[in-house]
Amino acid sequence: FWIPLVFVPPRVGLVATAMLTLIAYRFAIASILPPIAYLTRLDKFMVASSVLVFAALAAVVAVTYFDGRGNTVQALWLNTASRALAPLLFMIVFIKVFLM
Repeated sequence: FWIPLVFVPPRVGLVATAMLTLIAYRFAIASILPPIAYLTRLDKFMVASSVLVFAALAAVVAVTYFDGRGNTVQALWLNTASRALAPLLFMIVFIKVFLM
C-alpha cells in the first residue's frame, strides 16, 4: 500500500511473494513438528496471516481496477484506507493470538 499506484507489478509481486513465503513456511514447519489434532497458536497465526495477505491481494487488485477504469479518487481512497487498516488488523491478530 506504500508503493505508488502506477507501479502495479511490484505491488502485486510483493503480495504474491508474501503469500508464497507463508506457504513455504507452512511446509517447513509441517516437516519439522509432529502432527497434532488441534490448532496451536502458531497455526492460528498462520491462518490469520494468510487471510490478511489474501485481503491485501484483493485490495491491490481492486485499487488497480479502479485506477485503470479512471476512478483514481476511489483507488486512492481504498489505498489510503488499506494503508491504515492493514497494520491495525495485524496488530489485532497478533494481540488476539499471542497475548490473550
